[in-house]
Amino acid sequence: MTAVGAAAAELVLPGMRLGIGSGRTVGALLAALAPRVRQGLQFDAACASRETAQIARQAGIRVLPEEEVGALDLAIDGADVVTPQLDCLKGLGGALARERLVALGARRFVLIAEESKLRQDLSGLPVPIEVLPFAHVDTARRVRSLGLEPRLRQDAQGLPYRTDNGNFILDCTPQGLRTPHALQEALERLAGVVATGYFLGMAQEALLAGPDGIRRIAIQQTK
Repeated sequence: MTAVGAAAAELVLPGMRLGIGSGRTVGALLAALAPRVRQGLQFDAACASRETAQIARQAGIRVLPEEEVGALDLAIDGADVVTPQLDCLKGLGGALARERLVALGARRFVLIAEESKLRQDLSGLPVPIEVLPFAHVDTARRVRSLGLEPRLRQDAQGLPYRTDNGNFILDCTPQGLRTPHALQEALERLAGVVATGYFLGMAQEALLAGPDGIRRIAIQQTK
């Protein structure tokens, strides 16, 4: 993690508006940025979770207000699974809706992960879905009708896990033959669904840490 965090930190330039995701890999990025900030590097950061924002402030990074997430030069975030086409699954940490907004608000979106997270495709893999608490049982029923088996995520106390937005998460296992792209399109049309963990066609680059160093995958996209 240290190596990929350091490699990603080199992408951050003075004066940037940087989007920062959440999770352990992003923690390595912040750890690599902290000494550069102490040496005078200045930039503004839009953070995808309150935990990330707290760590960034402790590192001396200027954190933008939550309402000023858009118009970012660069966004960097981890991935739970990533394909060679840079489609990825996110959301195990629970910040998927905010991570999506940060990524969409950036001109360039870069994923950072261990090379072991690389898979040929996302088909059949569990996907988290952030949903409104209101009528969430009915939302789960509609999700199930698409060929997904939803399970309400719980916290350490056995209560429904709540995101920074106050929403619930359904961890969903695909039961049918629909592709991630087809499922994403169908889920986006469902009332009660806030965001999914499918990040498809969003990233332009990935930095993957492996035994032979940092592997870079880049895809040219229009955004």
